[in-house]
Amino acid sequence: MNKTFAACLALCMLFLGLVFGDETTGISTEEQVSLRVPTHLLALPQGQAVDGNWNIYISWRLDRNNAKAEYHVYRSTDGTNFSRLTSKPVTDSTNFVDSNDVQYERTYSYYVTATDSKTGLESAPSVTVTATAGPKTNIFMKLPQIAPNPAVGRIKGGDIDGDGQLDMMVLNMRLAEWISPDILDDDEADNIEARGKAHVTIFYNDGTQ
Repeated sequence: MNKTFAACLALCMLFLGLVFGDETTGISTEEQVSLRVPTHLLALPQGQAVDGNWNIYISWRLDRNNAKAEYHVYRSTDGTNFSRLTSKPVTDSTNFVDSNDVQYERTYSYYVTATDSKTGLESAPSVTVTATAGPKTNIFMKLPQIAPNPAVGRIKGGDIDGDGQLDMMVLNMRLAEWISPDILDDDEADNIEARGKAHVTIFYNDGTQ
């Protein structure tokens, strides 16, 4: 086999691989999904459970561009050596509660990776966040006068601006009739006054509206 023929054969094999994918894995190039690194990571102490374990809550932003994305959570007690907490990837939410031998007043570091359920690929680690086990986090804020008789119907927490701090989204109880009951918890759906417009207010971690 001369060198010219060998080079042509190699190019043909490369072209066929790009078009039809890797026969070994059975995954075509078009099926291979690039995984986004999880963003807006947040870790908060969640107090002590009934069983005596201390809990830390970790949440992150959903990758809406990849329906196959699943997530693994990693933890470190020294900020350097991480081990995986999730024996199986998180598939049905974008949060995880760490109750695995969490000790009171000890600080833990976390990062999250995305995995693809079909290819098994794993993304690079997210940013690292820390939390110290202890009582639940409380944020005190003055609610604005957003309705004649303001009453809070829903409060959801998360890292809205990506700074690693807890932010809050507050909805007034007088929610609009067009809000689907499917997105509400059972207790929220039972207590909503479906009148008027929906009022949404965002608060940053320092209480700023």
